Amino acid sequence: MLKKNRLTIFLAVAFLFISATNNHAAGDIQKVNIGIASAFESTHVQVKAAEEFKKLVESASNKKITVQIHAGGVLGGEDQITELVSTGGVEMMSGGFIPLRTFADDFFFFESPYIFKDWEHFKRVWNSSIGENARKKIIKNGNMEILGLMYRGMRHFSSNFPLKVPESLQGVRLRVPLHDSWVKIWTEVGATTVPIPLNELYTALATGAAQASEGDAEQLFSFKLYEVQDYISLSSHMVQTGQFYVNHLWFNNLNEATQTLIRKAVMQACDYATDLVKKREAETINKMGAHCKIFKDVDKKALREAATPAIDKLFEKQWVYSWEEINNL
Repeated sequence: MLKKNRLTIFLAVAFLFISATNNHAAGDIQKVNIGIASAFESTHVQVKAAEEFKKLVESASNKKITVQIHAGGVLGGEDQITELVSTGGVEMMSGGFIPLRTFADDFFFFESPYIFKDWEHFKRVWNSSIGENARKKIIKNGNMEILGLMYRGMRHFSSNFPLKVPESLQGVRLRVPLHDSWVKIWTEVGATTVPIPLNELYTALATGAAQASEGDAEQLFSFKLYEVQDYISLSSHMVQTGQFYVNHLWFNNLNEATQTLIRKAVMQACDYATDLVKKREAETINKMGAHCKIFKDVDKKALREAATPAIDKLFEKQWVYSWEEINNL
């Protein structure tokens, strides 16, 4: 009986020791290397956010976590990078909403012109059940998890002539991202849309394959579009955001302490990037003004009204929820 009790005590102590050891291991920061890919150039805020994340996470982990940044489209455009992160070819991505279009296309109103009033409105919708359902769908269909959101500014036109009313866009070869909804919206306004990957944008404008483009100030400036375009028309037609994505299965296999550290560093990097854009958005536009003409007299209301029929159809036939639900948040 004594021997049995001793055996029971021994097994109990051994179990507690093993449990404590495992719990200690679970609390340790793991040694991992993270690759972050971006289609954007080194001066773009998406890359600056990645650099801030690298600094924060390496410092907080005492370099147990190391980060390699692959910027400037060296791993391809955003479509190619999305596929790489989804399949585990690279751990993270700092970019736009291509994964949303790829894996949750019925939520693509989050990345479409004229849907949101401003950054605060965007955040309200993103932090609601609508945004939560979009994030869940990206994980389910694409094995990609969004760890953080940042503000990148309002989107405007670049061109070789002012684009201020719907009539000025008629027949203009407007470069747009490879999004079906964007093609529908800008075609409705009157442009001839030219879907071109971001890493081919400068060349397309320089050669005349496209006559105009649209993007936030960070994009227009970092790709030096002022070298091949004469005008920046401040249309403010969309709230542009950026995201940090991670391969969900890879991230889920990290222990809790490592995940928590990475999440915290991402959120801090996103706050840093948002503050940076807010401080330098107007400054960046002014810098481009040294090379091309900044056109402020844009009829934003007329352009929005011209786009509305296409947006109504997209909500009716392609997108979940309704424009009314989004406007009421």
